[in-house]
Amino acid sequence: MKKDYKKQIDLFDLLIDWFIHWRSLLVFFIAAIICLTLKYYINNTTMSYENGNVNYISNETTLSMLSADQLDALSLDEIKRLFSSESDAEDVYELVEVYEEYIEIINAYNSEKDSMDFKARVEALNNISAIKNEIANTKAKFSPEQSIFYNEIFKRDNGNEISKNVTNERLNSSSEKNGFSRKKALLIIIFFVLLHFVIIATSYIFDNKIKHCDNMSVITDVPEFIRMIDWNSINSKRGIDKLVYNMRFATLHKTDYEEVISINANMTVAVLKNNAYSSLAIIGKCKDDGGIKLKNKIELLDSSISVKNLDSIAYSVDGAKCMSSLNAAIIVGQVGYTKYSDLIDELQSLKIRDVDVIGIAIFE
Repeated sequence: MKKDYKKQIDLFDLLIDWFIHWRSLLVFFIAAIICLTLKYYINNTTMSYENGNVNYISNETTLSMLSADQLDALSLDEIKRLFSSESDAEDVYELVEVYEEYIEIINAYNSEKDSMDFKARVEALNNISAIKNEIANTKAKFSPEQSIFYNEIFKRDNGNEISKNVTNERLNSSSEKNGFSRKKALLIIIFFVLLHFVIIATSYIFDNKIKHCDNMSVITDVPEFIRMIDWNSINSKRGIDKLVYNMRFATLHKTDYEEVISINANMTVAVLKNNAYSSLAIIGKCKDDGGIKLKNKIELLDSSISVKNLDSIAYSVDGAKCMSSLNAAIIVGQVGYTKYSDLIDELQSLKIRDVDVIGIAIFE
């Protein structure tokens, strides 16, 4: 590998690699759905303690069915989440605000009435009466659940002015319904998707194997043969896999796999003849015996060339011994299978033996 070479991350290839793992992404989606289901269940089922026993309040329970002790065991937030719809809770909070204004107007009138003339007093009293009637009319339209919720707010505030926390809660949870919001659901799903992406990206970045986007000529300063891609294997993909792989190989010429091997074999024979080499080693392993296929093509083109397939010379004594009688070498590798470190070790071993490395053949 070049001393000044700096590995760069191809973002498009990284995204494609992420899409290839769509099955595990589906598992993460299922995990997110399970978490959402559990959250929904937990938020809609609360426990109240009575005489040392735990009683579950289910979704079918209404406020009017609860005893005073059971109501006291629930917080206002739990009452709202478990027993009030979004619109019902909104109506209650609006009346709370009206009542707050009503109290403020009465207090202002009491403090200023002595300085007010008769006409101003009448107008103020008419205004107070109108607001009082509005409160009474609105309460009359409340459902039993809303009435209990409204009364519980005042009961817990000991008849005083409603605390700002209750009103602020309306603003913070206006999009929630029964303790469950689309925003939270979306955030949980996004979290799981990002978690999956981080795991795949980390694996991609720190993986020591040759990648689709790698240019081995740039990495090793040794010419790379035309990339030998098994199109039959890619075309056999179905559904999402086929779509993702088509995206990855969209810009490449789809030359037949065997034909590309023949082109590389012809090029190898030409280089060997130009340098008066009579022997060649093909070093490395591939999952689909690509090195053997290349060897057979070369021998078919020129039977006078002695070609040997060696798994390794850096990690094999027998392979190293064979190199003493060979003039040139080709290092073979496979995307997603061959490690950079193994390929570099083979390259260094050949350079130490002063063997001419005429190229790197990558199969995919």
